[in-house]
Amino acid sequence: MGTVTQIRSIANEDPHVTYTVYNVENPDTTGGKDNPQPVAPGDNVEVRIWIPWCDSQTDLDGAARIDFDALGTTSQPSTGVPNIYSIFQHGDYVYYTLDGKFRNRRLVAGNSTIGGDRSVAVTSAHIRFY
Repeated sequence: MGTVTQIRSIANEDPHVTYTVYNVENPDTTGGKDNPQPVAPGDNVEVRIWIPWCDSQTDLDGAARIDFDALGTTSQPSTGVPNIYSIFQHGDYVYYTLDGKFRNRRLVAGNSTIGGDRSVAVTSAHIRFY
């Protein structure tokens, strides 16, 4: 651990859904505990969010994640369209989970390696790092 990966911007490429972004580990970086950062359709919001380290289900359940929540939608497991992406750093990569299970983590699309600044694009079909 020790290498910092920072999200510097979040683009919402979904024309129908507003996402809220909530840093569970450090809520102040996304608007505070009761006021997560909204990202409306077509918005590209500048942020400064360090991606938390997560090495176990216990870490994930605790606070070691950033949640991208699609407001006003419900998860659609049959189609694979999530209503929440939870992202975190583990080892040399940034991962996401759709179901809150550490064992079901997947690499984020795009530049998933740790270290440096990233931009994020989110839709109901993917989360991608640049």
